[in-house]
Amino acid sequence: MHSPERYHLYLLNADGSPGRRFALFGLAKKATDWTKGEWGHDYGLSNFAAAPGGSWIATSGDLGLALWDNQGTAAREKWAHEWWKTGERTPLRLLALDDTLITFAANTITGLAAADGSTLWSIGGEGGFGGGVVSGDRRTAVIWSDADGGRVYVIRGGALVNTIPTAAGEVSVSADGSFLAVTFRNQLKAYDPARGLLWTYTGDDLLRRPRVSPDGTRVAVGNELGTLAVLWRDGTKLVTKDLKALPVSAWLPDGGLLVATWTGTVLRYTAALDERRRTRLTPSETDIRPKLLTPDPVPAVRRAGWGNATATQDLTPNLIRTTSALLDVRLVNPTRYVDLGKQNAVALLTDGRADAPANPWVSGSVIGAIRIQDGTGRSCCSPSTPSARRSDSRESPSPRTPPTPCRGCAMSNCSGGTPKPGSGRTARNSFPTRAPCTATPSRPCPPPVSGCAPPAAASGPWATSGSANSSSTAPWWATPTGTVLEGNALAVLFDDRDDDVHGIVEDSEAADIQIGGAAAGTRCLRLKKAVERYPTSRAPFGHAMHDWDFRIVENPSAPGECRYLQFAWNALSPATTGICVRLGPAKSAPIFSASIGDSHWSPQTSMVEKRFEGRVPADWEVVRVGLWKFTAGAVKVVDQLALRSNGDGALFDQIVLARTEAALPILPWPPST
Repeated sequence: MHSPERYHLYLLNADGSPGRRFALFGLAKKATDWTKGEWGHDYGLSNFAAAPGGSWIATSGDLGLALWDNQGTAAREKWAHEWWKTGERTPLRLLALDDTLITFAANTITGLAAADGSTLWSIGGEGGFGGGVVSGDRRTAVIWSDADGGRVYVIRGGALVNTIPTAAGEVSVSADGSFLAVTFRNQLKAYDPARGLLWTYTGDDLLRRPRVSPDGTRVAVGNELGTLAVLWRDGTKLVTKDLKALPVSAWLPDGGLLVATWTGTVLRYTAALDERRRTRLTPSETDIRPKLLTPDPVPAVRRAGWGNATATQDLTPNLIRTTSALLDVRLVNPTRYVDLGKQNAVALLTDGRADAPANPWVSGSVIGAIRIQDGTGRSCCSPSTPSARRSDSRESPSPRTPPTPCRGCAMSNCSGGTPKPGSGRTARNSFPTRAPCTATPSRPCPPPVSGCAPPAAASGPWATSGSANSSSTAPWWATPTGTVLEGNALAVLFDDRDDDVHGIVEDSEAADIQIGGAAAGTRCLRLKKAVERYPTSRAPFGHAMHDWDFRIVENPSAPGECRYLQFAWNALSPATTGICVRLGPAKSAPIFSASIGDSHWSPQTSMVEKRFEGRVPADWEVVRVGLWKFTAGAVKVVDQLALRSNGDGALFDQIVLARTEAALPILPWPPST
């Protein structure tokens, strides 16, 4: 309750008292919904591994992988892989051998040296990994996945011994690794890792928690009706016992069996499986809440330095106090306006103070609507000066993006704070409280700590000056406003990030994001039919794209200044007869447009038009224009994007502005200039 990591691995002393705890190298999200149990946002997040005797401890969450030397009076970090710096968010499952840490995720099983984290071996897998176990002699690892109906990988000495084609819910292995017990639904299967299937046993309900005895001669398994079954290694049934509730068993050194059920019944059986002792555990606590709310006194070992929050807040100058902005918060599925003024005075959002308001900004009824109706929360704060830096901790900037007063927001049930800015995703997470973001151009925000996944492609929307390919170099968390703050040579207005063109696709039956078939990355912007599409209008800013405020100048040098435009376009079908892209100011003229075929904007519009001759491209074609030179400096501001097509729809991708022509990305498609 008092740590952002939430999950800890406790090491116990000989008397059973906790001696030390190791915090997860990650941040828990915590499902907030009581009506949908499948909202398990922390599935696969809590990953720990301990060497035999606890000589070293490893943990992997969504921030990275770390390993501590646990010998001596104080734990000492040996090494860490910090993928929070690069945007990777996939936790690794862990298994511990004597001197090897096994990690498995993303179709790869890897053995790392516990001493220094170097890679010892790597084995390719398939599908989603379900879990893994290690034999008692620490020589055999067994990992199962859902690939091709189910696969069980048997690894010994860093080599793949066998791949067993079977679905697995849980697996148990004998101490010497020579015998496997696999359960899936109501079946128990026994395998020799080298020779394959030995026998099967079918239970009368779902089978759970198989346990192979240390000597490999017996297997115990329970089912959800409450039956405990013990079988010999050859599949002969030894005994069944009705325990009235799902049993979980553990073999004892003397061959006996310890069994506990979820109702609190604990039984001790002899090696002959005669009942020796039975007891019923009952809670002595009548109210556990005070203990849960009391800080844990057990010494904690954790990684620090993974964020950019500072102990003190520098809110001077605080431009939010002078920024004119329209704040619109609503549920969009189903549509419902959210009145923040019912919770607190809206003026608190722009008073420039860092202390939290008296009440949460999102009421319980709104959270309930999201939870029950599967709604999506979105907040849009539309500024008249998008380049202003926001320093107000009431709207702590999303770690995905540099701080600006204009951001799409994902609702989250946060106590005493605002909806966390993010990407408009569903409000299914309750994020831990963290210090306000104090990112600056010289110290940018880290990758996300609020559960927002990165875009599907590994590319980043920013390239550094002189980069030839924007998809391989720069931090992926930036948005177009990053140019205003950072002074980068390239601003990617759209390339794989749905939120960048949310104003074009929101509430539209004619425009959306197409997955696949893109000129670069995995997504492209699609007009699904012949249509003229503008960004959604928001008073008082008109049809402007949020976060866009670029200046077209002859010699760009200041933040937000650009000269060159590049994008790719493509006909949706042979029926498409014209395509047009419009770029410029939302509330003044003139405006630049690029067109091909029979597509034109109304002649009443003050337009500087560049016509491309020939047929509408049937495949991707790159358009590159020197905006300042072509418009003779007439188009000075870019804060609007509009698209149109005739005959049928059209596709658009990788829309970028750049200071120099050399900074524009190189795409393997025919150019048009």
